[in-house]
Amino acid sequence: MTENTTLRHINLGIAQFQLVSETEQLTILQTAFKNIKPNQKLMIDTAAHYGLQKHDNERVLGRFLAEYSIPRDTIYIATKFGIDFNENGIVYEDSDDKILESVTASVESLGTYIDHLYVHRLKPGISM
Repeated sequence: MTENTTLRHINLGIAQFQLVSETEQLTILQTAFKNIKPNQKLMIDTAAHYGLQKHDNERVLGRFLAEYSIPRDTIYIATKFGIDFNENGIVYEDSDDKILESVTASVESLGTYIDHLYVHRLKPGISM
């Protein structure tokens, strides 16, 4: 967790949440939230694939927001789309339908809107 007083936010990347129990994940989120100061936001970076199963991490974050009645204007949620996994490795979500499916599942898991959405990984050979 890092604090940036100029931008008025605290960053919390939760990519490795699968390494601890859900109870510990909620405790980490509570601690981070308690440390924001007036006029600051808690910026949480997550992704559909952070967790043991797809959208686990986002579901825990959504549970935290709902169960602890976190005011939505005190957090900033960033999440990603663009990759999935199967027995052969990475599958790129590069069709409109797959992207919409992934983003819709993220919003449902979070139980709220996404502030910042970005591509997790570009398919090789595609330039921006």
